[in-house]
Parts: sequence; structure tokens; C-alpha cells
Amino acid sequence: RGTAPFEHWFMRLSVNTCYDALRRRRNRPEHTVTDMLFDDENWQDRLGNIPSGDDPEGLEQARDTILPRIHLRKRFKPFVEDELPALAAGKAAWTAHPVPDALPCPSTINEPCLLAVGPEGGFIQYEVEKLAAAGFRTIGLGPRILKVETALPALLGKLFL
Repeated sequence: RGTAPFEHWFMRLSVNTCYDALRRRRNRPEHTVTDMLFDDENWQDRLGNIPSGDDPEGLEQARDTILPRIHLRKRFKPFVEDELPALAAGKAAWTAHPVPDALPCPSTINEPCLLAVGPEGGFIQYEVEKLAAAGFRTIGLGPRILKVETALPALLGKLFL
């Protein structure tokens, strides 16, 4: 006992750590929003769990009465040029994008607003420019890049709570 070389002990420790990580991943798999997104035409059909206004259970649980409207569009440019100006009329409009010069996220607003949340890592520069041309101001939650499923509740909590 205790006569094995350090390399054997370290190798055994590394293998056991890998086994533990694989067991944890198998027992508690992660499912993210990006797992549902595919290049095919009907990827939006996979998002069938978005609540509708006729299902008030989630609102009752959250003690809220206003369900946010979620718009999912397949093509960015036609949406920004054709639909977005009408949606943004008379509302504060923000782009959540992780850049150093982003404004801090406003808190506790009491007015209608429009929030554009992009993919993990943020929008591409072309998309940021198109949104800025439509009147959107860039806001952020700090220097770290968050996953969409983390950023969205954080933004909504900061804006409305």
C-alpha cells in the first residue's frame, strides 16, 4: 500500500472524475432552446410550449395578468424592414446585446416596450445596425455572455420587477 507511482494515482483520479461527469450528464440531461432550433422550415413547430392567453395557469402562478407577446420570425431582414416599424411605434425599443458600450438595462419600467433578444453571443453587426436604424437602443446585463434561456428571464425581471 502507498507504493504506487504518482502517475497511477493521478490517472485513476482522472478516469473516475470523467466517469462521474458522464453519469451526471446521463442522469440529468440539459435541454436548451438551441437544441430545438434546426435549419429545416418547420423549426417553429417545435416551440409549441409557448403559453397562450387562454391558459392562465402560468399567469396565476406568477401573480401577473399580462402575458408577453412573443414574435418568432424565420427571416430577419423582411421582419425588420416590414413589420418592426409598426410594432415599435410609440414604445421604448431595446436590443439586448453583449457589447462593452451597451447602456445598462433599465429597471422597473411602467410603459409598453419592445425587446429584441438574439442568439447566444448576440446579434451580428448587420442585425445590430438594422435594429438601431429602426430606433432600438442597445442594452446589456454586464460583460458576461449569457445563454438565451438565462438572459431572457434576467432581462424581464430587471425591466418589470
